Amino acid sequence: MSDEREIQPKDDRLAAGLRALGRPHMTVPQSADDAILAAARARLGRKRVSGRAAAWAVAAAVVLAVCLAVLLPIGRRQAVAPPATPAVTMDVNGDGRVDILDALALERKIEGRERLSLKWDINGDGRVDQKDVRAIAMFAVQPVALTLLPSGAARGASAPGATAHYWAMDVIVDADGQRLAAYQLEMTDPTGRSKIVGIEGGEHAAYSEPPYYDPAAMAQEGRVILAAFSTGKELPSGKTRVARLRVRTAGDGEPDFQAKLIVAATSDGRTFPAQVNIIAGEPSGGEY
Repeated sequence: MSDEREIQPKDDRLAAGLRALGRPHMTVPQSADDAILAAARARLGRKRVSGRAAAWAVAAAVVLAVCLAVLLPIGRRQAVAPPATPAVTMDVNGDGRVDILDALALERKIEGRERLSLKWDINGDGRVDQKDVRAIAMFAVQPVALTLLPSGAARGASAPGATAHYWAMDVIVDADGQRLAAYQLEMTDPTGRSKIVGIEGGEHAAYSEPPYYDPAAMAQEGRVILAAFSTGKELPSGKTRVARLRVRTAGDGEPDFQAKLIVAATSDGRTFPAQVNIIAGEPSGGEY
């Protein structure tokens, strides 16, 4: 019994893929097919051949076609360059990393009707538009690794009957006189007592919509990255609330969220230092 029959993966698609790896691509190029047919017609047109000779001619043509089908694809595979990685493709501004500034840069190119490279067609629909801008922004807020939970504890959980408190926490960015066109920051709770249950927009019109964030990361409750940008003319330049978090805590005590600025930039992509603060409002109580 062959190895192929002995290995029986549970997934039929996996089995088909494994079998396909051992089969050469047998497509015969049209040029080779035409050349074989032309040679056969010329040969048969010059003299009458016996049935045995005709059979040998057909067999020889088949062998030649198989050889061409096997050898030609090998040359083509060697000439194909490996595709670019998503991170390289999404680095629109070419600074060596992917963040919200790449989404801002692509949005400005689209609005400015600049020549757009199809390498920025992130979703593969054949065009570069705001869907690709959103794809870059969503990629930028996906954390590489989530903060580990404290040993033996689940975030935002407590014993039955414990009081749950709900907080509104304002995220304030101080641009210190710079026009804030984009920001990206990281929120973490090292204590493991809090869970973000909602994220809202800010007070300025440029950031009134909720920022980009990864819902899966928020569900894991270890770390969440917030990011937003605006190409509008009216931008905040001082202290402004860019987002509001709805947070649930287990037991007494204010949430201990820490904010770290990743990047802040003006409309032309120039980065500048900014301050980030978190202000907690009055809690409301409830029972589990």
